[in-house]
Parts: sequence; C-alpha cells; structure tokens
Amino acid sequence: MVVVTKEGATGWLVVGAVLALVGVLVFLAQGSTVGECQTFLGQLGRALSPEVQQRCGTANLLRTVGGVVAVGGVIVALVGIVRLAASSTSEKT
Repeated sequence: MVVVTKEGATGWLVVGAVLALVGVLVFLAQGSTVGECQTFLGQLGRALSPEVQQRCGTANLLRTVGGVVAVGGVIVALVGIVRLAASSTSEKT
C-alpha cells in the first residue's frame, strides 16, 4: 500500500495549478500574433519576409507549448486532487 501524505498531495495540486496558469498565460499572450499571421496580409507578409515568417512560426510554437503545458498542469492538479482525497480517506481509517 502506498502512503500518501497530505503535504505531498497539496504539492501536486499547487504545482499543477501553477503550470496550468503559466500555460494559459503563454497561450493567450500569443493569440493576437497568431491571429495577425492568419490574416491575408499576414500570409502575404510571411511569403515576402523571412522575419515575419520566423515571428509567426515562433508565435505558433509558443501557443502550442502553452496549450500543452496548460493541459499538463490540469492533469498534475487532478492527480493532486486524487492524492489529497486518498490521504484524507486513509486518515479516517
């Protein structure tokens, strides 16, 4: 049987919440740049300028990474919630 402490479970929950928050902030921060890159003028700029193409590629990559970090943070937070529930159940018995 695995012993789950309340402190360890709380740590999982806090780390997950922080990761989720950081991921969402990075995801949202890149929204306007990605939106500009998807317009007609943005597509034209990407075709004509390597700098614009690089900026749009970086914005897309950061947005993707932000989304992945946010989802990972939610999963870690859920693990913390489950571990917290398991620790409170084991304390009652």
